[in-house]
Amino acid sequence: MSEKTNFDNEASKPAENHGEPEHGEKHRHVRIHIDGERHQSPDPTTHEALYTLGDVPAHEELYREARGDVEDQPLPRNNEKIHLKEDEHFYSREPHADRGPLVEVEDLHTNEEVHFHVKWTDTIQQIWDKAYKELGETRKDTDVFECKDGQSLAGSLSLTLEQLRDKHVCVGLKFQIRGGTGGA
Repeated sequence: MSEKTNFDNEASKPAENHGEPEHGEKHRHVRIHIDGERHQSPDPTTHEALYTLGDVPAHEELYREARGDVEDQPLPRNNEKIHLKEDEHFYSREPHADRGPLVEVEDLHTNEEVHFHVKWTDTIQQIWDKAYKELGETRKDTDVFECKDGQSLAGSLSLTLEQLRDKHVCVGLKFQIRGGTGGA
């Protein structure tokens, strides 16, 4: 997958300072994701620069994804400065479209991490299956699905995400795939 930078063309540079750090401000680039595509962006940048970087259509809004059971934040299409975090996710959509909660899954075999939206009515098994698809990996017989803190979900695979949340399990919606032990 190719990465697009905020400086691929003049139009993608922030209007005020063209992506350059303000006086006394340290400048760095971070990897972010807009609509599932990787991009490199200066940090800080502006809302408008993110819209341009993600090629967000004029009729859509850009949202900053929040973790867990928190509303995603819409970003106004303006030159307001925004500080970014490495691997932060943004998405565009028509206003009021529901994308569901965002989950995070790390494959401990590869140390790859994916974030994707699910429905509260999805079972833990469905989320585990979708994680393999997002990771581009194949399930191994010895794999186990756990909360990020190591709590096994083996007995909870038929529960919905909503039921898991109501039991206060994996509250941050962070999961991991761990390779089980096998005999030789």
